[in-house]
Amino acid sequence: MTRYKINSPYVVSEVFADNEAAIINLKTGTYHSLNTMATAIWTLVESGANLDELTAFAIDNHDVDRETANADIEQFLESLVKADLIVPTETEREVHVSESASSKKRDYERPVLESYEDMQELLLLDPIHEVDETTWLHKKAGG
Repeated sequence: MTRYKINSPYVVSEVFADNEAAIINLKTGTYHSLNTMATAIWTLVESGANLDELTAFAIDNHDVDRETANADIEQFLESLVKADLIVPTETEREVHVSESASSKKRDYERPVLESYEDMQELLLLDPIHEVDETTWLHKKAGG
């Protein structure tokens, strides 16, 4: 079963207190947001979880059947690969997905990746690495 890893150093992400995440692909300048279920999956992918382990997490903690969870998560992983946010890895470790502290299952929401391209030009300017004495923001040569 294929495992994935975050496509670093080209991808950076932050998970916020409200269980949503923001992800930036530094190669394309596209930024993305994840809903709560997608954020949980993203965190597990960072740990090396594969599709079976992600599906087990979903059905153990949410009110969803295996077929629906598996199909939704597989589609979500495909969208992450297509956006160049994750890449397949050869790692063969088993990941234990933690169960909810509560025995009550939460409502299920399909994992969703929202993509935004409206700030690509600004993000591709990479001001953090192009600081100099004259200005904090300028285009790369040839860019």
